[in-house]
Amino acid sequence: MIRGTVNSLFTGRSELLDRIQSAFRVEKASGAKEQKRFVITGLGGQGKSEICLKAADLMRAEPVLGRYNANDPNFDYKEYLPPGTQGAVIITSRVPDCSRYSTVGSEALEGLDPKHSIQLLLKAAGIPEELWPSYDQQAKDVVDLLGSHTLALIQAGAYIAKGHRLLEQYPEEYHRQRKRLLKYRPNQAQSRYKDVYATFEVSADVLENSQSETAHDTLGLLAILSMLHSSALSLQIFEDAWEGSRQTLCADYAGVDEVDVLG
Repeated sequence: MIRGTVNSLFTGRSELLDRIQSAFRVEKASGAKEQKRFVITGLGGQGKSEICLKAADLMRAEPVLGRYNANDPNFDYKEYLPPGTQGAVIITSRVPDCSRYSTVGSEALEGLDPKHSIQLLLKAAGIPEELWPSYDQQAKDVVDLLGSHTLALIQAGAYIAKGHRLLEQYPEEYHRQRKRLLKYRPNQAQSRYKDVYATFEVSADVLENSQSETAHDTLGLLAILSMLHSSALSLQIFEDAWEGSRQTLCADYAGVDEVDVLG
């Protein structure tokens, strides 16, 4: 059974929650003899576990089992799945491959949409809802700055709610003291990972403990990217790198084929 209460700041995700409920109920109505499993994957701090809690709360009439944080890519989580064909299971993971455990659907979770990101920030900042329209542009500036990352928005709102800075002052403060702000933790209703830095440190620890070549290469790439400003990291850089790697690999295979022909 999923244990825990839904965070009072929970915002948005209604379409995904509808999908989860619909997937479980349709399978139940059809009488299919298969365990119902829905998998949510994505970056840490995006709210995967909170969605799990919210879905379980909405489906109180049906027991739902949650498997949080299946985050080690080198571990086989199959042994943690309950036996039999009964029950509803929601799995959350940072590992995209875990989506293979789904039987009724999966979701690669991304950041909140701009509208709900702004609402979440203003809620966390303790700004009365009737005043939200007058703070819309200031909130949008912070949302753009933080990339709609759920935990980062909650931390920013908590920092503002404590009176450390006004909403319109947060971007300037962030540019001056980015590390300190991303490590800020509210006193109550903390995230499982406590702060944004911690949630990414968990991923880095998994890579460091892995013996795979891919993990080693990923850490090396992260070290390089950490020296660049986010504005310099366009999607085109990664697309060009992928295409270059693909062409190199194809050329290598072609060379091997030619050697085989000559032999």
